[in-house]
Amino acid sequence: MRMLLTAILGGGVLMLCGWDTCSAQDVTPNDTMGGTCGFHDERALHIGVQLAKGGKHRRALECLSPLFSRDSTSLGAEQRLSLAYWLGKVHHHRARRRQALEVWRMGMRQSTSSPGFHYFLADAFIRAAIQRQSTRDYARATTAYLALLRRSDEGLAEQEREIVQKHLRELALILPPRVQRETGVRFDRSDFETSIDKKSGAVGTLMGWWRTQDPVPSTRQNERLFEHLRRVAYARANYSQDGRLDDRGKVYIRLGQPHRDVSIGMPNQETVSRVSTRLRRNEFWTYPHIDQKAYYLFVEKDPEVFDLGGVTDLFPPDMMPGRKYLYEMETVLRELATFHGDYGLPSADVFDRASWSRDNQQYGLGPDPIDGPVRGFVRKIEDRIESVDQQNAERRRRRVPQVYSETSNEYPNLAVASRVSRYLTREGHTRLEMYWSVPADLLRNTDDMGAGAGRYNDGYDVTFLTTLLRRGENHGRQQTKSTKHRIDDPFSLRGVLPPQSVSTIIRDSLFHVNCQWDQYIVSEATGDRTIARRHVTRYDTLTALDDDPATLEISDLKLLSVPEGRSATRIATVGIPYPFSRVDTSQTLGIKFEIYHLQSDVDGRTRYTVDYTVHRQETEKGFFATLFGREDEKETTVTTTHQGQDGRTTEYILLDSKNLFEKESSTVTVTVKITDEVTGQVVARSVSFQTVASIAQK
Repeated sequence: MRMLLTAILGGGVLMLCGWDTCSAQDVTPNDTMGGTCGFHDERALHIGVQLAKGGKHRRALECLSPLFSRDSTSLGAEQRLSLAYWLGKVHHHRARRRQALEVWRMGMRQSTSSPGFHYFLADAFIRAAIQRQSTRDYARATTAYLALLRRSDEGLAEQEREIVQKHLRELALILPPRVQRETGVRFDRSDFETSIDKKSGAVGTLMGWWRTQDPVPSTRQNERLFEHLRRVAYARANYSQDGRLDDRGKVYIRLGQPHRDVSIGMPNQETVSRVSTRLRRNEFWTYPHIDQKAYYLFVEKDPEVFDLGGVTDLFPPDMMPGRKYLYEMETVLRELATFHGDYGLPSADVFDRASWSRDNQQYGLGPDPIDGPVRGFVRKIEDRIESVDQQNAERRRRRVPQVYSETSNEYPNLAVASRVSRYLTREGHTRLEMYWSVPADLLRNTDDMGAGAGRYNDGYDVTFLTTLLRRGENHGRQQTKSTKHRIDDPFSLRGVLPPQSVSTIIRDSLFHVNCQWDQYIVSEATGDRTIARRHVTRYDTLTALDDDPATLEISDLKLLSVPEGRSATRIATVGIPYPFSRVDTSQTLGIKFEIYHLQSDVDGRTRYTVDYTVHRQETEKGFFATLFGREDEKETTVTTTHQGQDGRTTEYILLDSKNLFEKESSTVTVTVKITDEVTGQVVARSVSFQTVASIAQK
C-alpha cells in the first residue's frame, strides 16, 4: 500500500510524494528526508538512478516513472534529461524496448528546446531508433548524432568522452584521407583510439563533410548519414566484443551488407563434402557488385572476435603437414574456388596432389615423382597460398573504394552547370540567385536512362530543387524552394538549354546551399513520370552580405555572355547568365555586379574607383616552361573612376576576350576591387573560369 506523508507547516499542509517503493532496504533514512516537494523530486531522482545502477530495475522504475509522468518544475533541464535517460534505460533492461524508445524520444524533444545536452541520452536514442527501424525518428536521430559530433572537441567527462570516441572511431573508418588529415580523426588499429584536433576547426570540417554526403538535398533526411548510423547499429549488435568492433564490423560499416556470406568447411554448407572439426570458425564475404577483388575471409582467432585472415589461418597452428592436412586443404580450396575464381588454380593443384595421395594409399604407387613427399608439397602450397592472399589483399587496397554507399547510385548523373550570386536588397536582406543550364543533347533519351526510357515519349520535366538555410551550428533550419521547367520537344533545342534562375531571401549570417535537379520522363499514354537523371551541387559555408550602411559592400560577380549577332556594348540589356565553367576564347563575355553603401562627399556625390584584374595561367604550357618548371602566367589590370549620386549602383564590365584570353587554354580569374574615394574603404570579389581555344582559332 502506498504511504502518504503529510506535514503541517504554519497552518498549511505540504504533501510529500509516496515513498513506499523508494524506501526499501537499499535506501538510507537520510534519503527519505526532505522539507519540500522540489527537494523530494531531486532526492527521488538520485535514489532512482542509484537503484538503476545497482540493477534493481523494478524499484528504479517505480521511483522514476512518477517523476517523468508529471511536469516537475523543481527539476532543472539537465536533471530532466538525466531522468529520461535512466528511465529509458530501466525500460530497456526490462525488455520494454518500445517504452524505452518513447521515453528517450520525449527526452530528445526536451533537449532541443532546452540549453542542456545529455550525451548518454543522445547515444541511447540514436541506437534505439535505428535498431527498431523507427522511420519517424530518423531525422531526430541524425540531428542527435550531429549534435554529438559538434560537442566532440569540448572538455568531456571520461564516460562522455568514451561515447564520443565510439562515434569518432566508426566515423574514421569512412572519412577520406584529406578529411582525416584536416580533423585529426583517424582510426588507430593498435590501440583502438582516435581523437579530434581541437585547434584546426575540425568540428566544422566534419559538419561540412557530412553535408556533402547528402545524396538528395530536397529531402529533410540525409540518407547517407542514416545509412551510416544503420550500418553502425548493425555492426555493434553483431560484430563487436566488449564494445569493440572486429574486422567484420569495420568492413560492414564501410561497404554494407555483403552479396554472399558463407562459412568455409562448416556444417550446413551445401558445397561441403566433408566437415572438419578442427577448422577455425570463419566467414567469407564477397561484394562482386563493388569489385571482383572485394572479398574478405574473416577467421576467429580469439573467442567471438573475427579478424581478416588468409586460407592458412583457417587451420590450427599445431596441425601437422601430412595427408590429413592436405585433404582438409583440398576441401577448403574447393569451396573457396566455388565462391571466387582467385582460388581456382591453387584448388586444382591441391586436388591433383590429393588424388595422387589417395591413389598411393590404395595402390602403393610410391613417392610422387614431380611434387615429392606430401609433407614437402603441403609446405610449398602453404607458401604459395599465403603469397596469393597477400597479393589479393594489396589489389583490394588499390581497387576497392574506402566506402560504398547504396544511396548515391540510384540515378545517372545529369551534368548541370550552375553558379550562385549574392545581392543586397534595399531592405538590407541578402538575396541569393542561382543560375544554371545544361547541354541540350543531355536532355534527350540516351542509354544511361535505362531500358524503361523507351516506353516514354520525348517530353520531360526538369525540376530544379534547391535546399537552403542549413545553419552551420545546428543544421536544424531548412528552407526549400522549387521551380519546374518543362521541355515538350528536347530535339528542337540546339546548343544549351536557355539559362534558368531561381532566387530566395537569406535570413541567416551563415548558410549552406544544396541544389538538386531531377529530370523526369513523362509517359505519353498515362502521364506517369519516372526520374531519368539527377544532379546535386553544393555551395558550402556562404555568408550573408554586410547590411551596415556605413560599410562598403559588393555583390558577387555574375558572368554574362552576349548572344551571337548582338552588340557587345549592349551587354546590360542583351547579356544572359553564363553558368558554365568553360569558356570558348571566341565567346563574348562580361561581368555584372552591384555596389552598396557608397558614401557621399560634401557636395552629395559619390566617387569610387573600379580596378579589375585578369589573371591568366596557361594550362597548356610550352616545352621550355615545362622543362624548367616555370609557370606561364599573365596579368592585366584596368582602372576606371566613377561619380554618382546614389549609394548603390550596378556596373557592367565587358571582357575583351580576344586580347585577354588570346588563343591558349587558360585558367582565368577576374578580380574586381572597389575603392570608395570618399571614405577610403576597399572591397573585392573574384570569379574564375576555364578558357578553351576553339578549333577555328587554332
